[in-house]
Amino acid sequence: MMDYHVLKLIHVSCVAASVTLFALRGAGMWCGAAWTGQRWTRILPPIIDTLLLASAVTLAVTTGQSPLVQPWLAAKLTAVVVYIVLGTFALKRARTLAGRRAALLTALATLAYIIAVALTKQPWPL
Repeated sequence: MMDYHVLKLIHVSCVAASVTLFALRGAGMWCGAAWTGQRWTRILPPIIDTLLLASAVTLAVTTGQSPLVQPWLAAKLTAVVVYIVLGTFALKRARTLAGRRAALLTALATLAYIIAVALTKQPWPL
């Protein structure tokens, strides 16, 4: 079995990469940059997000944590689903630029909440 610290490093690295790519794609969308439509912007994020999800599940199994028992983990998973939905609206589904921008800002706020929950292990980190 993989060492906990290695798993956590993989997970945190994937979080950093995923958040950075989302923020960059969001900034590109905000400014109307042409590179946001390139092929790599559709291929790389799902690969990183798959590694992120796999490392999260492996960490939860390895440490014996369950969202049914840990309220902070349930809150984090719920917020991740909200973030994914908002992210799809921010990057492609919203019909107007204003809608995309609103979804982007809300998704980034949701990300801040997810990170705060992860760091504090509290469903209400503030």
